[in-house]
Amino acid sequence: VLIDHIGRKLPFGDRSIDIIVASHPDADHISGLPALFERYDIDLLITNGADDESPIYAALFNAAADTPIHAARAGETIMIEDGVQLEIVHPTHLDADGDRNNESVSLRLVYGDFSLLLTGDAELEAEREMVRSKRPLISTVYKAGHHGSNSSSSAPFLAAVQPQIAIISVGADNSYGHPHEAVLARLAEGKTAVLRTDELGTIELITDGKVMWWWAGR
Repeated sequence: VLIDHIGRKLPFGDRSIDIIVASHPDADHISGLPALFERYDIDLLITNGADDESPIYAALFNAAADTPIHAARAGETIMIEDGVQLEIVHPTHLDADGDRNNESVSLRLVYGDFSLLLTGDAELEAEREMVRSKRPLISTVYKAGHHGSNSSSSAPFLAAVQPQIAIISVGADNSYGHPHEAVLARLAEGKTAVLRTDELGTIELITDGKVMWWWAGR
C-alpha cells in the first residue's frame, strides 16, 4: 500500500527518494519500507540505531544493503536541498532496557516559514526530554505521536510545539480507541485544527516555504 501511494505522488519516471526514516523497529512503522528499496534509488536511511533482531527489521536492513544508513541523534541537522533541513530532536541516546516507543526518531522538518514535527510513537518520557532539551519544537504542523494515544501529545509538549494543525495517522474503527478523546480535547484547547486519516484518508501537504496547501483523499 505504501509503495502504491508513493508511486501516485511522485512525478512519472521519478525513481529517487532523498531520505527514508525508520522511526523505530515496530512493524507498523517499517513493514512497508523494504519494498521501496526495490523500486527507488534511496540516498539515505535514518534509524534510531536500535539493535533489534525481529524479522521485519532484518528485512529492512537487507533491502537497504546498498544504501547508507545513519543512526540519528538529537542535535544533528541534516541539510537536504533548496534550504530544506531536518533537525533531529530525539533520541539523545539509546538505553538497552529502554522502551522502544520512547526511542523513536523525532525530527523537525524546516523549510522557510514552514515547519513539521514528526515524533513516531514517542510517549511522555520522550516528550519530557524533548521539552527539557530547549531545542526548537514550535511547528506549523505536528503529526500526533503514537496515533493519537493518550500516552503522547501531553499538554506541556503541545504548549512547546504550538501547532496550527495536527495530523493523526490512525486506522478507522481501530481496536485501540485512537485517537483518545483526551488528546482531541487538548488539541481543541490549543485551537489546533485536527486532520485524521480515519476520516479523510491519505493527507498530503505541499509548501513553498511561505504558503502551505493540504488535501486529502481515499
